[in-house]
Amino acid sequence: MVARSTPSSLPYCSQTSPNYSPDGTRIAFQSDRTGKNEIWVSDSDGSNALQLSSFGFATTGTPRWSFDGKLIAFDSRVGGESNIYLVDPVGGLPRKLNVDVKGNNLPSWSHDGAWIYFINGDEDHHPAVWKVPSGGRPCGANHSGRSDVPGRVSRREIRLLLARLVAMASGD
Repeated sequence: MVARSTPSSLPYCSQTSPNYSPDGTRIAFQSDRTGKNEIWVSDSDGSNALQLSSFGFATTGTPRWSFDGKLIAFDSRVGGESNIYLVDPVGGLPRKLNVDVKGNNLPSWSHDGAWIYFINGDEDHHPAVWKVPSGGRPCGANHSGRSDVPGRVSRREIRLLLARLVAMASGD
């Protein structure tokens, strides 16, 4: 079910994890305005809010826009197991991203939109960064250090990613 609401029609509610669309005209966010945490989008001024998920009592959050603005990735604990989902920002059914590890949350898109990075917390209770192609497919461990292989992200690749982020932040 898709719900719409306006800011003035809302009782007190929690609205967290805002993420602007690439063009800055819309915001994806987590809200409990229906009594349960779900994923919503609205215009950047808060108007025209549209509910994108309806998982009930599952913990749902961390929406992140793809760089082309065509999809939103988020995490949800449907059935008690945390997974990454993708949904169209104009509505439709969210689809679970196909990965072969459990306990996935905090999705983030690669700059070119080809990969979704996420935290996997089930690996011996030590969180690790993993990645999967944005279309999803089973992935195995990536111990090679190559950036074109799905799976667990190596320490070398994390250092390279951090170096790129620092360079982007400094304008280089």
